[in-house]
Amino acid sequence: MMHSMLKARTLRRLAGALLLAAGGLALACGPNEEKKSAQGAAPTAAAENKPAAPALDVAALRSKAKGIFGVLPAEAPNPANPVTPEKVTLGRMLFYEPRITLSRKLSCSSCHGLDTYGVDNQPTSVGHEGQRGERNSPTVYNAALEFAQFWDGRAPDVEAQAKGPVLNPVEMAMPSEPEVVSRLKAIPGYGPLFAAAFPGEADPITFDNAAKAIAAFERKLMTPGPFDDFMNGNDQAMTPEQLAGLQTFVDTGCITSSSRTRRRTSAARR
Repeated sequence: MMHSMLKARTLRRLAGALLLAAGGLALACGPNEEKKSAQGAAPTAAAENKPAAPALDVAALRSKAKGIFGVLPAEAPNPANPVTPEKVTLGRMLFYEPRITLSRKLSCSSCHGLDTYGVDNQPTSVGHEGQRGERNSPTVYNAALEFAQFWDGRAPDVEAQAKGPVLNPVEMAMPSEPEVVSRLKAIPGYGPLFAAAFPGEADPITFDNAAKAIAAFERKLMTPGPFDDFMNGNDQAMTPEQLAGLQTFVDTGCITSSSRTRRRTSAARR
């Protein structure tokens, strides 16, 4: 009898516990939970009804970017040394010419390889008889757009810069300008090239003209990319993400520290 009573009491307790649990579940899934669900769904509905961002005005963006950056030119102009095909041809030959160095083993391209981004990828460049300078070689690509040359800015343009390494005892080590001219005049083929590059001059093979020719070649070493294609009118040159990034870049003031802005500004000063 006692056993039956204990069993019945236990069953009632279990039944009560189940009812309480069921009630709790009912409360959890009741009006409050429905309210929470509705509140949780509201942002999703709002997001679905949110108007789409306005389409990017590509023409307006290009116009604004041009006003800030300018357009990368096909060459870096210098009125004092106009670029001509004849000068560029001569300058290219001189850029690769080792015979105007004391050892006859080095050239401008030794430190400024055009197939290695205009540099030699060395901590410091190797010069005459294995000597090394104190600085590495800066790139010649786009260099003519800069407002000063060499790392310390001691040369105002590439015309002046082209003279320095030839006479530097650590670099090409030629003893004097007349020695450079003497070497050039002794090399067959340079006479007609200098005459074509500097027409009307009685004696066109000069140290200054050699530097001008090398500089004219370097003034054509521009590296346009997709951004420049876009600036020149190609709407498909940049991806939508890149265009959105450009819009953000110009709208948020990033241009104040843009090296490209400084480069374009230096070109405009010439």
